[in-house]
Amino acid sequence: NKLDLSTIAVDAMLSKKLTLVTPYIGAGGTRTETKPLGSNLSAVTTSNGRLFAGFDTNLSFATLSAEAEKIGSVTTVSTKLGFKF
Repeated sequence: NKLDLSTIAVDAMLSKKLTLVTPYIGAGGTRTETKPLGSNLSAVTTSNGRLFAGFDTNLSFATLSAEAEKIGSVTTVSTKLGFKF
């Protein structure tokens, strides 16, 4: 059996570049529709709001980013570190 899956997402974001850091905040939403093909299962549609905030820092030798995100009832915190050479 197969699934017909369709997802759409929309976000709005505000940021302000400061000397070493760029903080940002945003909000949006996702909508996913799943339709089983060739079975008696019913289609499922879910919609979730999304809130996020974080920052990017660009140094001469590295880039550091961190973000907190909440989609529906799930909260995620992530960080990234990249080295420049």
